[in-house]
Amino acid sequence: MAQEFQPGDQVVVSWRIGTIVRKSRMGRAEGYDVSTVPTDPSEGWLPHFVQDYLVKPAIVGETICREPRGSHWCGLIHVDDPSQYPIKEGK
Repeated sequence: MAQEFQPGDQVVVSWRIGTIVRKSRMGRAEGYDVSTVPTDPSEGWLPHFVQDYLVKPAIVGETICREPRGSHWCGLIHVDDPSQYPIKEGK
């Protein structure tokens, strides 16, 4: 069973940070409508459906790296300024 998220929770989806808008469903697939930070400003912030098993919590030290983008490769998401997101602190 996938983790449950609430509207407003910060999450990681497809190497992007996003915010849960609401629990959703598409056909038989359970998931969430997630508004992600666009990599291209023309994409906007419209929410899109993501299956629940693809959504991970945004936690510094677990899914988000403390180091700036481009400093090293650790397999986590690097953001230029983590303080701009209300991300939880982990390990």
